[in-house]
Amino acid sequence: MIGLLVLTTRCAQIGWHQSKSFPKTLPVGGENISLLEIILLPLWLPSAHQRKNDVTHLLDTSAFLAYYFGEAGMDRVRDILADSEYKVGMSVVSATEFWARLKAENHETVFPDEWTEYRELFELVEIDETVALKSVELRGAAEGRLPTVDSLIAACAANHNAILVHRDPHFQNIPETHLQQEFLGP
Repeated sequence: MIGLLVLTTRCAQIGWHQSKSFPKTLPVGGENISLLEIILLPLWLPSAHQRKNDVTHLLDTSAFLAYYFGEAGMDRVRDILADSEYKVGMSVVSATEFWARLKAENHETVFPDEWTEYRELFELVEIDETVALKSVELRGAAEGRLPTVDSLIAACAANHNAILVHRDPHFQNIPETHLQQEFLGP
């Protein structure tokens, strides 16, 4: 659609309809661009759905904390992070939960440096209206208590069709028809 609009606009600007031959390139932004490139440009741009599916596994804060503190489930999280077939994400709200755990351990001053270092291990998944609405859906479907922060993290995973990796029993209240999960144990 974008390419076709550019093609139509540039053809009209240069008077192509008055010429006898079809041009092989068009001047666009100071460059001559091949018509094939212009027409196929939309095919090269990943759709929003394709970008969302890039994340295969989303770490809940509990899984990240297991990895960080060497707790139960650490080995599995390490394996997930090391597997080149996986693209690992983590919700932005996990930053706050990570800071809170460091604060509880009287180590909150190391948060900025630790977050910067470990942040490179995963793609940060943002929360927007779509995630918020999915969170509402998941809380409605849950068969027990599901705290708001947990529902937002679960919604990040669900919106990416990713497997939520966690140690939190609250997530098990979400039916498997709504969320793929890997429970690391308590």
